[in-house]
Amino acid sequence: MRRWLALAAVVFLATIGWLAVRDIRRGYWGAHGAHVVRFTLHSRLARRGLREVLVTPHGGGEGRPLLVFLHGRSAPPDSNLSDAFLKGLRAHFEQYLRFYADACAG
Repeated sequence: MRRWLALAAVVFLATIGWLAVRDIRRGYWGAHGAHVVRFTLHSRLARRGLREVLVTPHGGGEGRPLLVFLHGRSAPPDSNLSDAFLKGLRAHFEQYLRFYADACAG
């Protein structure tokens, strides 16, 4: 019984530790409803693969305006991907939905 309890405690602590390290490495704790996708864009002009990040709001982005957020030349693509950025994106998206609903209502 003690072995199972000890094993369960070790697995639980390892899981919590892994989640904390993952969130610290990626720079944010939660996506706030957004979907974050990392992908490689194969560029003929740059003659190499470029790592990029795509963030779509909750519910997808079809039929909505496109926001292209450019990072600096020497910065990695996810350098500005933070809790503050994702919270701001969610707030902007919710404001857009309210504006669109009011415009459609007349």
